[in-house]
Amino acid sequence: FLNYDGNRSRYGELSLPASSSEPNQVSIFAARRSADVALTAMLINKTSLTVAAPVQIPAASAGAQAEVWRYSSEDLTQIIRQHVDQAARLDE
Repeated sequence: FLNYDGNRSRYGELSLPASSSEPNQVSIFAARRSADVALTAMLINKTSLTVAAPVQIPAASAGAQAEVWRYSSEDLTQIIRQHVDQAARLDE
């Protein structure tokens, strides 16, 4: 995935293990980018409903900052950064 944020960011080239507690409903893919060692995870909701499914990414650092981007039927022309009251954090 190239330029998902408009700043030419790229999905990482080193695939990492990742899993979902609900694999029939949510797929997850994770990778590390060599240029800045950023971890990128892509989750795909396979349903038309909101799904709460814990995911595991063993290579993720507990307490690390995270950004959330979303592509949905609300706007099929772009991937939109989600605005949250506080920066998303990975569970410690």
